[in-house]
Amino acid sequence: MATKNALEQIDVLNCVNLRLRMLNRLVNKLYADPLREVGISTCQQSIMFMVGKMKRISQNELGKALFLERSTVTREINGLVAKGFIRKTDDFPSPVLALSKSGENALRVMVPLWSNIQEQVLDVIGKDGSSAINKVLNSLRK
Repeated sequence: MATKNALEQIDVLNCVNLRLRMLNRLVNKLYADPLREVGISTCQQSIMFMVGKMKRISQNELGKALFLERSTVTREINGLVAKGFIRKTDDFPSPVLALSKSGENALRVMVPLWSNIQEQVLDVIGKDGSSAINKVLNSLRK
């Protein structure tokens, strides 16, 4: 009985977790659709951007920087290696990653696609929305 009463008081559609997950799916779709022409996921795009920026980065450092689970990093990196976009050393326990020539070429295609979508999303959420996202991320990372 008490559970039913408590459940009646919950505004499911106002749940922060639910709304963030809904927002994530909607925004992810905006970024994912154009990436199909390159053949990678949005997670792989983030990885390629980070590797491209850093030039060389260990797999562990990459996972920490992007807040990704170890299994996710391994799976996504292996996919990028299979596509020939990333080179990976045999260093244990954390291989070092770098872009291949093919990966650099893919970035040349991806960056303008990403920039266009980024601009569209920022137009919708505005500076205040972008600042709010950064504020929440920074406070939760601590």
